[in-house]
Amino acid sequence: MEVEIKEWTLEGWRPWEWQMAASVESGTTFTPELGPFPAAVPGDVRTVLRQQEVVPEPFHGTASRASEFIERRHWVYQADLGSFARGTAEPVDIVFDAIDGPCLVLFDGAVVARHDNVHLSFTIRVELDGAERPLLEVVMLEPPTNLGQVCRTDEILPTRSRFCYGWDWTPRMVQIGMPGRVTIKPARAPRLQLRELHTGLRGSDGVLTLELEPSVAAYPSTEVSVELRHSGCTVHHSRHQLVSTITVNVPDAQPWHVDDPQLYELVVTSWIGESPVSLHRSVGFSHVEWRNAPGDPEGAEGWLLHLNGEPLPFVGVNWVPIRPDFASVRDEEYIARLTLYRELGFTMIRVWGGATRERDLFYDLCDRLGILVWQDLPLSSSGINNSPPESEEFATLLDEIAKEWRQRLMHHPSLVVWCGGNELTVHDHSEDRPGRPITADHPGVGRALRTLAAGGRWKVVPATPSGPRFGWTEQERGLGLHHDVHGPWETGDDADDWASLWALDDARLRSEVGVAGASPVDLLQEFDLWNSGTANWSHSSSWWLTGREEASPEWVEMSQLRQQHLLVDVVHMLRRRQKECGGVLFWLGHDTFPCAVSLALVDFHGRPKPAAVGIAQALREWREDMRSVAEVQ
Repeated sequence: MEVEIKEWTLEGWRPWEWQMAASVESGTTFTPELGPFPAAVPGDVRTVLRQQEVVPEPFHGTASRASEFIERRHWVYQADLGSFARGTAEPVDIVFDAIDGPCLVLFDGAVVARHDNVHLSFTIRVELDGAERPLLEVVMLEPPTNLGQVCRTDEILPTRSRFCYGWDWTPRMVQIGMPGRVTIKPARAPRLQLRELHTGLRGSDGVLTLELEPSVAAYPSTEVSVELRHSGCTVHHSRHQLVSTITVNVPDAQPWHVDDPQLYELVVTSWIGESPVSLHRSVGFSHVEWRNAPGDPEGAEGWLLHLNGEPLPFVGVNWVPIRPDFASVRDEEYIARLTLYRELGFTMIRVWGGATRERDLFYDLCDRLGILVWQDLPLSSSGINNSPPESEEFATLLDEIAKEWRQRLMHHPSLVVWCGGNELTVHDHSEDRPGRPITADHPGVGRALRTLAAGGRWKVVPATPSGPRFGWTEQERGLGLHHDVHGPWETGDDADDWASLWALDDARLRSEVGVAGASPVDLLQEFDLWNSGTANWSHSSSWWLTGREEASPEWVEMSQLRQQHLLVDVVHMLRRRQKECGGVLFWLGHDTFPCAVSLALVDFHGRPKPAAVGIAQALREWREDMRSVAEVQ
């Protein structure tokens, strides 16, 4: 039986002092600089220190700078496994879902593992029986110095979430901690593992295909039962050989659609060994097709989405973590944020590549709410250079991430796009920045794409934008060069040509587009961004300041209404061009940090700005017109 390890403490040490029992010079016993404090896992160091009043609340003014010292300490998470050790003669596996930061794992005082990749889970095996001190310790070492928005992509391996080093919508708040659960289970206990799971529609019938592999090789011929339940009723039950490819047909399946996200519960049960072992997944049946628009050049990606045979122009947002210390975000915040996006009428969310895979709850909620998911791999541009490394080390690591993420997410009916990363370009010194979007010819990205695409129903693209141009220009209009493009990101300098730009638009997808708008007055007052005038605004908003801002209700209202007006124009563009342009994804969904001015549609407290309200109204009017046309036909 798998059990979550929940009782943890946290200590803060000057680097490596935790390793010394006593001083050679004086014989003094070393003690931690901070703690021990009770600590939640999943969780992060800064949240623990805030709870203990060691560091201030980081969201007020420039107070986040006071906790930057966290990066220059070693932090030791400890869990006493004595209660698990009683009566346990067999080895156990300890599974770490995610650790954010380079770390050492110790058991009974000895190093048993080293790990440095938040994007990958890992497992250690230990013997509890006979341990002098059945103490599990995770020592968080000093993280890399700079992985932020301005550096070199060609020097970065995909090991950390990069946004928390500082981006144009958040200051530097480097997370250190454990964003995932830590569980313990008998090492030799039989388990069912999914190798493949795919669903689809064939006419009106649902089709499910799965491949399983036992964790215990001694039972290759064991039978498994496959059961599908819908609305509490069993709609299918069959038996199969464990090692076979299993295909299940569901006559007259209820299809999964954004307007009616019907879900089935899959239960696979095997009698490996002495007791039944079960595997549960939530699945849905849909048919996803991407078509080219008339006039698309040969070889262009098709961005017109047809879901269950019907065209579905999509409007959505780019998703970034809810907070810089995302390990401590409560489930209720995910529920509230995703429910809000669905209520606003958004039908797709892109999980941006400068962070990491979201927690399982995120994808479960998208399944239940009817929100399509576009998932980036954890790669992003870096300003100075936007080309990923071409080394074998990079390729092997990215492929390992692709394999794990695919295995964890492949059953979700909401997942429709896999993407190599954000704003990646070819390695070509002869071109001006940002350069040409990367292609599948890149040795590392191409290898990961092949892993993601194998046997799947998803669209798989090298990056976004996917080219052949990074952004839209009037000079190249009509030349077939504007496929998936980014921008514009409008700051308020000059919006006179905004409407004419969208009147001329010929892009097939706008996967990032945004306009800067102020946060509401009460939020600016709450987080010390009002009484200081605009002095503190550059701490999180420097990219979007023009120098003409002022801390006044009149300016805030003007800024918000301007953002609303210009972004509603974008929805109207898509409505006019829905047979040519597949969709629009606004950059960005919500503020991760209290920003005086940002491109977000939803403020730091999760409240829609006027721009979000205006977009929602435009989408409602569009849908009402579509229903009226359908009724006439």
